[in-house]
Amino acid sequence: MKRRISAIGKGGLNINLASMLTEYTIDVFRELDENVADEDIYLDEFRDEIDGWVIDAIKAIGIDTAKAVLNAPREMLIEKTDLEEETVDEVIRILKSEFEEEPAAEMEPETEAEPEAEPTTQE
Repeated sequence: MKRRISAIGKGGLNINLASMLTEYTIDVFRELDENVADEDIYLDEFRDEIDGWVIDAIKAIGIDTAKAVLNAPREMLIEKTDLEEETVDEVIRILKSEFEEEPAAEMEPETEAEPEAEPTTQE
């Protein structure tokens, strides 16, 4: 994993340079190990979903990982980063969605029981 991170470069610099030189669009995808519950993700890896200036504002207050943002009080993020409430809420929504667990397997629909036959009486 460390080798892959250094190949991408800080802030995706190497990817941007390679893209510029080759005139190709290069997409980088994160592969997360589903077995590691405590894994955290650097904010720079969300630059495809969150504007860079927003990430830079959050990093400027010393928060550089997704879980650190999620653990920080919302009001503190708004006050110290000078970001609008809607922007902070959107960042939190994006980061939360990254850590949501897969929904449990859907249960099979219940089958309706056939009504019991009414007893017939003979006259």
